[in-house]
Amino acid sequence: MPTPEELRDVYRRQAEWFAGERNRLLRRARLGECIRVLDLGTGTGELLPSLDRRAEGYAVGVDRDATVLRLAPRLRTTAEAAALPFADASFDLVFTQMFFLWIARLPETLAEIHRVLTPEGRLIAAAEPDYGGLIEYPPVESGLKAYAHALAEEGADVDVGRKLGGALANAGFDVECGSHPARPLDCQPESFTSERTQFSFIPYFHFLATKR
Repeated sequence: MPTPEELRDVYRRQAEWFAGERNRLLRRARLGECIRVLDLGTGTGELLPSLDRRAEGYAVGVDRDATVLRLAPRLRTTAEAAALPFADASFDLVFTQMFFLWIARLPETLAEIHRVLTPEGRLIAAAEPDYGGLIEYPPVESGLKAYAHALAEEGADVDVGRKLGGALANAGFDVECGSHPARPLDCQPESFTSERTQFSFIPYFHFLATKR
């Protein structure tokens, strides 16, 4: 089992890598005008203090893993995303990052997010990968495809990036989507393989969705 500091380090590195696109989306979603913000899949709460500080009101963190959630600061509660313990129209903004990768009940989860958002509410779904579209040349035995296979073995939907836009539209959202800008070798952390490939890239997608 990873230590608390190791868990914090994982979430911290994810937060740093996606900071630019995340902040752009938060500005477009007018975080500073939001009274109530839900950080869904908050994990150790790495982003919770920033969301809370920048919002007009406050931010609440939710995660299904109580062990990880105990490391999070500020307001937080344990819950399943497909059965959120909040009233209708409770939040002006729902924020997620690398969240839908791990969601098995996607239609139910999106329906719950739609339910708890105010009529003008927005969803940010940041950093959702599509490992089916990755590029790795020349391939290496312990490279990105092996990493994607390991994630799938753990229950991740490694192609969720290509599915989420349509699923959001079907759930009653107007959707804008963009891909994460990265240099080709940025997508291959040293933990994937001891070798440096000539070219490696994982498509990560960011979504800004508004209730219809």
